Amino acid sequence: KQKTAYEITYGDWSSDVCSSDLAGPLSIGQAHVSGSWTVRLEEVRIVEGPNYLAETARLTVEGAGRTREVTAERVVRAPSDAAAGPLAPRVRITEDVTPDRVILRNEGLAGIIVGIAVEVNFHVTVPESTRLHLRTADGDITVSHVAGMVVASSTRGAIQATGLRGGVDLRTSDGSISLDLADLSPEPVDLRTVNGGMTLTIPAGANASIDASSAKGKVDIAGLPVQMVGAQTARRTRVRLNDGGTPIQAATTNGNIVIRPRP
Repeated sequence: KQKTAYEITYGDWSSDVCSSDLAGPLSIGQAHVSGSWTVRLEEVRIVEGPNYLAETARLTVEGAGRTREVTAERVVRAPSDAAAGPLAPRVRITEDVTPDRVILRNEGLAGIIVGIAVEVNFHVTVPESTRLHLRTADGDITVSHVAGMVVASSTRGAIQATGLRGGVDLRTSDGSISLDLADLSPEPVDLRTVNGGMTLTIPAGANASIDASSAKGKVDIAGLPVQMVGAQTARRTRVRLNDGGTPIQAATTNGNIVIRPRP
């Protein structure tokens, strides 16, 4: 039976301190503030390093905070407590901090260790105007209540975004995409997946130009005041919502696309 060791690290970018070490040693099962940076950061990026042994299993971002805070949970699963315990502090999370942005990288464990499974879960709280760049290999991404530009990609994970108000670029290879737009900005909205369906909700009074296509599925738009633009098929629909405006593109290969008015 595998044993699991957890290590939780908090970063709070709200003080005048300009140094941190998210990868510093911690006692297993404990948590503390490990670093803080000056506020007024405009952009947050969370990515996986090029050489790592650690999946980002869950990446959750909420745009409800006044400061930018990160909780990083490092999880190591091994055949015994003795094997799992010493490895959790060695899961590296590095940061690159500048006056206007912070980049966090899940670097994982160096090398390959047989019988060990490692994952890192991020929970981020930011002001709603923050721009986000998020990338995982196998993890799901959840974003809510953000008005800044959101760029998120996952190779084998689902992406769920709720209450967004700015430009959006969501991409995954094997996973579904669910996007709820609270409002539209002039910046485009681009949704793309290969193996997965899409659900998009839009305010009925918004102005947008929508182009949705599925190579092997169907496109279903209902309940919105739209006008057809050009030829229509079951697998591709181009419409103008109200007066037209913000470009919205949604494309998948294997999956259906459902577009509805926001409740």
